[in-house]
Amino acid sequence: MFWVREIPDSKEPPSLCHENKSLIEEERYHDYHIKVSRSADGLCHSIDIEKHGESIFHEEEIGGHYYLNDRFEENGNPFFALPGKNNVHFVFSKWTGGAHCCYSLHIFSLGKEFRKIASIDGGNFAPILKDLDEDGVPEIEVADDFLGYRFSSF
Repeated sequence: MFWVREIPDSKEPPSLCHENKSLIEEERYHDYHIKVSRSADGLCHSIDIEKHGESIFHEEEIGGHYYLNDRFEENGNPFFALPGKNNVHFVFSKWTGGAHCCYSLHIFSLGKEFRKIASIDGGNFAPILKDLDEDGVPEIEVADDFLGYRFSSF
């Protein structure tokens, strides 16, 4: 299960991860500070994005895992450019835990205004950013798992 919460007026977002949290990854881009944390028991992960020291995005999940890149692994590069005016974007990947499901990518614009661009659900397979046509702009590669569990066990 997971919760996405709007940030109240207070500086500290409410948290499901009440235990001591440890920082797993963090990145900075201009005025943005992005952190992935894990509870002491390892069961609850969270991602926090701050701008000018104020929380603008918080998500956490019991059993889930967050990664600051599109590769579902720690210590990757979460920033990429797309054509256009505000071309710096940030991506994090999320795995809900468990044997197979579920993998997703979340893309944000880091221009003057922070905004969510897309959430791509991959189901049992991890979606990734990949320059398929070698033009310097990444496409989103997603496997179609519509037959998963249809005729036999996974």
